[in-house]
Amino acid sequence: MAKLKTAILRAQETADITGTNESLLWRARAVLSKALDDPEPFEGMASAETALHLINTYLLENELCKQ
Repeated sequence: MAKLKTAILRAQETADITGTNESLLWRARAVLSKALDDPEPFEGMASAETALHLINTYLLENELCKQ
């Protein structure tokens, strides 16, 4: 999950520089925080997967905007 958290922070930095809508990144960060704090392993994993999905959606949208 550390790599996922690093990816979120880097994407947020990129969003700040490019001025893109970063609401997906903030949601991913919140979900990841929930995953890290959840004592139930399966619940935490589900939250981490949701965070990953949000980041992938952000990256896809960001890439499509470039084209």
